[in-house]
Amino acid sequence: MENDMQVYTTDAVPEWFEADSLSAYIHVPKQTIYRWRTEGKGPRAHKFGRHLRFSRADVEAWINEQADPDPAA
Repeated sequence: MENDMQVYTTDAVPEWFEADSLSAYIHVPKQTIYRWRTEGKGPRAHKFGRHLRFSRADVEAWINEQADPDPAA
């Protein structure tokens, strides 16, 4: 089975993610992105007409909030 997930380098991270590219960036299924949105979880999204986008700043802030507060030593 091929892994079709795109891996981003720091220089290649886009300013705005679509659901597909966000899914690849954080390695979760696209449907999880949509489910998190309906549940009020996940990074903040912006709508441009009918198009859903996630800003890099919002995604990075959300990722930092997901850190384990008490990591095992």
